[in-house]
Amino acid sequence: MTPERFTEKFQHALESAQAGAVRRSHTEFDNEHVLEALLTQPEGITRPLLENAGVSLDALEQRLQPELTRRATSHGTHPAPGLARDLAATLNAASAEKTKLKDEYLSAEHFLLALTQSKLPVARLLQQVGLSHEALLAALQKVRGSQRITDQN
Repeated sequence: MTPERFTEKFQHALESAQAGAVRRSHTEFDNEHVLEALLTQPEGITRPLLENAGVSLDALEQRLQPELTRRATSHGTHPAPGLARDLAATLNAASAEKTKLKDEYLSAEHFLLALTQSKLPVARLLQQVGLSHEALLAALQKVRGSQRITDQN
């Protein structure tokens, strides 16, 4: 999985996720960090997509914060947080979603679709706020229509 095949916004979200893990002294960054970064991204597709799927963004953010505070921390001098195994698996699943949608670059919507299909705790969190794979696909159709992602922008 090469970052060159990610949209610019998704690359920025991954960088923000890692920076968020650094701020919290986390040893690795994971799906929850990326989800938080996507929710705070200005002009990103995540907020409109989730709103169109009927998700309460306030409820999602309230449930996400405790998950982030539960992470393992490391104090003192340490290297940048590494990519968590669960996040790597989600990125691989997101790549499969990208292929299904015939897109050329991996974006936030592929990541979210992959999360809704996973068995990870973050997937249960998304289900608790009313997000399903089907609702997300329907919202994606409303927001994006038949457009495909053919460049990094």
